Amino acid sequence: MSQEAELTEIQKQLLGASPIFGEAVAESLNNIFGSEYAVSDNSELVSRLKTHNPHVIVMGFANDDFQGIMFLSFGNISILEEHDLNDEDSIQDPFGEAANQTIGLFNDKYSGFGHIEQAPPMYSNANSTSFPMAAGITNQLINASGETIEFGFSIKPVFKVKPTASSASDSFVGIDMSDLGL
Repeated sequence: MSQEAELTEIQKQLLGASPIFGEAVAESLNNIFGSEYAVSDNSELVSRLKTHNPHVIVMGFANDDFQGIMFLSFGNISILEEHDLNDEDSIQDPFGEAANQTIGLFNDKYSGFGHIEQAPPMYSNANSTSFPMAAGITNQLINASGETIEFGFSIKPVFKVKPTASSASDSFVGIDMSDLGL
């Protein structure tokens, strides 16, 4: 059996969306900073998104059928010094806007997920960040100096909850517990 035949439908969609997502990340960062980052050829399907850089921007997005998360992460790249980005607020604003633009560009260029609502971007300065267990894609942008900005995204189907008229002992906030196998 081929590796592609073993992939789930969502993993196939992630792989199909990966080049478009990477182009959206590069375009948004290059527009904001006037930089020249290109998408590397190192796109990887992973079972869980993780990053080990000190600066991380995280943003959620969703629609009625899918929910997702994306991140940008980086170390002490020249953009920080060139644009006097030396604290959380000064870093979060332009990189948060890059995340926002990335999702907007992705939504415009990729029709596989339909309309997407975005959550506000969040900044973390942890040296290690792990995301919820969900398959995702990771890759890097690279500039002429060899500096990299890592990015990743994960999209998974929304768990649909159907209202139930069962007794309180059989339900929790309208969820039919028997549907969950509990």
